[in-house]
Amino acid sequence: MNLNLALNFVRGEFVFVLDADTQIYNDTIASMLPYFEDPQVGAVAASIFVRNGTASLLTRFQRIEYMLTYTLAQLWRDKLGIIAIVPGMGAMFRTTAMKGLGGFDMGLGDDTDMTLRLRKARWRLKMALRGRISTDVPVTLSHLMRQRARWTRNMVKMRLRKHRDMATLRYGFANAFLFYENLVNRTIRPLAIVGLAIYAHLYRGVDAPFIIGFLFWFTSLELFLKVLIARDMTTEPPLGQLWLVPLYIFYRVPLLLNQVTQVTRELLYIKTWHPYVPKRIWKQTPHH
Repeated sequence: MNLNLALNFVRGEFVFVLDADTQIYNDTIASMLPYFEDPQVGAVAASIFVRNGTASLLTRFQRIEYMLTYTLAQLWRDKLGIIAIVPGMGAMFRTTAMKGLGGFDMGLGDDTDMTLRLRKARWRLKMALRGRISTDVPVTLSHLMRQRARWTRNMVKMRLRKHRDMATLRYGFANAFLFYENLVNRTIRPLAIVGLAIYAHLYRGVDAPFIIGFLFWFTSLELFLKVLIARDMTTEPPLGQLWLVPLYIFYRVPLLLNQVTQVTRELLYIKTWHPYVPKRIWKQTPHH
């Protein structure tokens, strides 16, 4: 509601959307504007850093996670033209693109919804590596779980339900690929990982410790290489936090279980309303 109200007063060519707990740097906007020289670009995602990265062990892990998710992954998605989200934490939009779509839809996941509607309208999306922002992340486990529960349920609501028409070739191959990539990586894959973990626990074969150890160290090596690449581009995370990389897998375990739980609940329509959205707004939301 507030975003759409503000959009009504916009007279400029571009709009910068920023969360209340996020800040920009002196060169952020200047680093993002050149991407709009291409008239087909409708939005540019920022490179997101964690501002309170030393507040707790959890924020240190999120510092690594954000570099992998909002920098490294966004960059290769940019090159392939399959950016899946222009995060509402910090992004710049072409005003005509936003107003042409009627602004944001009410309810949860407005940034995901806007991203997918821009894609379906054939606007190009870009990511600015030097367009930096920093945001505060959850410090406690309970806050983190609530945040990720909301994000996961938004994913199902928006990507697999409201915009399921992207599964066809109606909006092009890239959008169809994006739908199925999200279906596999954000829904089927987590369920499969948990299922395999349960199977491995029940199986208890003589070679189980070897297999589990191999997978752990292989994944740790892969993560370490990704973190080094991200650090080479952004200087994040600090060298003093690289020892956390082998432990990053354990940080991901409760998030994975949370994701599986929330995907299941959302697919089964169990308590779809989230207190993050006032009920009066929720009742006006057509897609939930």
